[in-house]
Amino acid sequence: MSPLFALSPEVIVHILSFLHYVDLNACRRVNHAFNLLIQHSFLLQYNMQLQLAGYEDNPHSPLVIADKLRLLQEQESAWCRLQFDKASSIRLPF
Repeated sequence: MSPLFALSPEVIVHILSFLHYVDLNACRRVNHAFNLLIQHSFLLQYNMQLQLAGYEDNPHSPLVIADKLRLLQEQESAWCRLQFDKASSIRLPF
């Protein structure tokens, strides 16, 4: 067993949270334990999807990571289907 896995899962997730999504995907492919850890971590899933979408996290948001991840997934899904919740009219002064 690697000395890295002697650390608690929370510490490993914290370390992995600094990686780029490309590197996280490489970790998933290299090691089964990493794959499971990444799949079950809301933080790592959120970081990966946030980077893929080209967004930055709002550290002042009162939402927990699981809620942020859900909202991000809903928004990305809506963009893929071109279905949006609200329609707005904007009056232009001509």
